[in-house]
Amino acid sequence: MTMTPTRRTGTLAGTDDYLEEIRGVLASTWATQQRQGNRLDELDRRLDALDARVAAVDGKLDEVLTLLRER
Repeated sequence: MTMTPTRRTGTLAGTDDYLEEIRGVLASTWATQQRQGNRLDELDRRLDALDARVAAVDGKLDEVLTLLRER
């Protein structure tokens, strides 16, 4: 058997609506953070790939400089 919450009255009237609004904001914030976390993970992967490419180019430049110095 499920019990339904009782609406507050008197001084606490409106608290339930306020709490629901807060729950909605928290859920939205959590979802936004999840999306941003996924974006950050993707950016991190892309930066790692870019870093590897830069390292490869740097290695090739070192080879070219070595060849030029030998001439």
